[in-house]
Amino acid sequence: MKHIYTARWDLDDLSSALKIKKDNTLRFLRDGRNAAFLLKFYLSKITRMSLVEGHNAPTQLIDDDGGVWVIKTCTEISGISFCQNSMIGKGRRFNAVDFLKILKTYKGFLVCDVSAFPEAPIYEITSAKIKELYDHGALQDGRMKYAVFKNIVNAEKKDAQ
Repeated sequence: MKHIYTARWDLDDLSSALKIKKDNTLRFLRDGRNAAFLLKFYLSKITRMSLVEGHNAPTQLIDDDGGVWVIKTCTEISGISFCQNSMIGKGRRFNAVDFLKILKTYKGFLVCDVSAFPEAPIYEITSAKIKELYDHGALQDGRMKYAVFKNIVNAEKKDAQ
């Protein structure tokens, strides 16, 4: 996972704009489901990639070559899910065949660690690397635990030095 950027927001400004206390702002935006919406627009701006438009459009961006990049949030509680939402939640099941098939349609993922929001390190990881991690057991049912994510990030930091 290659670190590409660290997003930073001013907590006072956000809290004021949302008209809620700072601790509630943090609670709200450290939840990946909530932060994803904000990150979609923010990442489009900083990466200069196009938004996938439309009502309830997914958190995806399109690069200049037409490649699809999926925005994923990472939290200490949930880790990261690289599979489709239709495979997550009560009454839903992970389908490895569908997961690997869909994975081929994406160029990669932009992973945003929102655990320390209002600061969010952003990492780029290709779909090929996700498949490799899946094949080596780093993803269980299309999901990566936060500890595994941090180990990969830390290992790649060491390799870069």
